[in-house]
Amino acid sequence: MEHDFLSKEQTARLKAILCILVVFAHSNSNVMREYGRVCVCVFFFLSGFSMAFTTWGKKISASYVIKKFANILIPYFMVEILYRILFHFYNVEGEPNTIKGTINGILHFSPVVFAGWYIEVLILLFIIYFIAYKIAAGDKKRFIVSYLVIYAAALIYDIVYARSLPMGATAHFFLLGVLMHFYRDRIRSFYKKNYWLNYLMLLLPLLSFVFMYLIYEEESLLKNAAVVLFVNFGALIFFWIGLRVKFKAKALDVISKYSLFIYMTHVGIQYILITVLPLWGFKVRWIVFTAFLASFAIAFIVSVPLHHLCNLIKKPVFKLIDRR
Repeated sequence: MEHDFLSKEQTARLKAILCILVVFAHSNSNVMREYGRVCVCVFFFLSGFSMAFTTWGKKISASYVIKKFANILIPYFMVEILYRILFHFYNVEGEPNTIKGTINGILHFSPVVFAGWYIEVLILLFIIYFIAYKIAAGDKKRFIVSYLVIYAAALIYDIVYARSLPMGATAHFFLLGVLMHFYRDRIRSFYKKNYWLNYLMLLLPLLSFVFMYLIYEEESLLKNAAVVLFVNFGALIFFWIGLRVKFKAKALDVISKYSLFIYMTHVGIQYILITVLPLWGFKVRWIVFTAFLASFAIAFIVSVPLHHLCNLIKKPVFKLIDRR
């Protein structure tokens, strides 16, 4: 490893790149959309590493845990309220604006903001982490076993009852991030001694993408398996880039600062651009790159005031948490 690719500065810039790619992936309606899930895998990995880095070996207070969830939920509900207001004016599908639709959206993190599944899974991963952390009492092996047992139970529930792919295909990267923190020196040493890993990290994403591309139009179990393979192996390319490239662009620091709000707002903005404008009489042929540039630019502009408003809201909320 030529540089510390998991430093705070490098991971922040990597998140900015991932954020841009997610917006681009959501601008597509074909196989390219799967790159969005690949990016989410890396997001989960970085979240797991960051969580272990900031908490392991330390006494975690109740206020810290509450703040951790507040850092996610406050931005989420801010965007939720914003889109409830926007959707109220044109009400394209009807359901999101009914009382039932609103309640279901809030309870299941699946509102018109469209980013709910990621928030829902991330909160679940935080819960699993804190429970396993408490059980482990500083023992790494006990933590891993506890985490895997709780995670397996949640995954079985997700597959049997929710029947959803996102958690099963991506959420385990959070634990991989934690393990990276635990065994970072060993992994670093193994990587340095085995240069063939570089070829593997480039070849597996390519082969898995080709496999998925060839059968992507088919509706079958094999297609789902191909998507899962690509989602998992595709993330290797980002790790390889992170290992070999030192990100220096200051513009990435700016994007990283607002990346959470950009992520949560851009899909709704794309929906408004593509769905609502035709209702107003605009006839626009939306190509992928146009939708990407327009939605990213608007999402960035919207995210700046939302970010600063969020910080203003957090101050009194965190003060109240600290007093309790």
